[in-house]
Amino acid sequence: MKIIKIVFLVFVSILMSQRALDIEQISPFKDESWADFKKRVNEYVFNGSIDRSKAEYLFSGFRVNFKVNDYRQEKHDKTMQKHFLRYGVENIGTLKNKLFDAGIKTKELDSVLGGLLRITHSVKVEGKNFKMNDRMKSYFRDRLNLDKKQVNYLIYIALKLNDKSF
Repeated sequence: MKIIKIVFLVFVSILMSQRALDIEQISPFKDESWADFKKRVNEYVFNGSIDRSKAEYLFSGFRVNFKVNDYRQEKHDKTMQKHFLRYGVENIGTLKNKLFDAGIKTKELDSVLGGLLRITHSVKVEGKNFKMNDRMKSYFRDRLNLDKKQVNYLIYIALKLNDKSF
């Protein structure tokens, strides 16, 4: 009976050690593309091996390796920066990185940020009963060519910005 308990504990510890993944163990493969690396890291998040903040940390750390823009290092519109500062965003470059990682094109980032400000303000006014109006949906879907998943991600960001937990 004692042997069975020991075997069981060893088995459980092996399972737990495989589940807890250290982010230092995650690095890009030799011939892996940026999209493949993002997909692989997002699978780790989906499986619960790492959390979203660790994935964002990995993305920001390996951007240079893939020659992907790191918008945190660029200069941004001061007026836009000032508006986002009210919601706790100190560097909109981080926000641009997240939007870029969500598949939003570089030339559309500033327009999306402007729309995101409008959504964030609407969430602040309407609270938990927030529902995006049809004009904003049309702006994002038709004019900026965002898909439904990307629009939902913008709503998620707006909700987080109002909770100051982004």
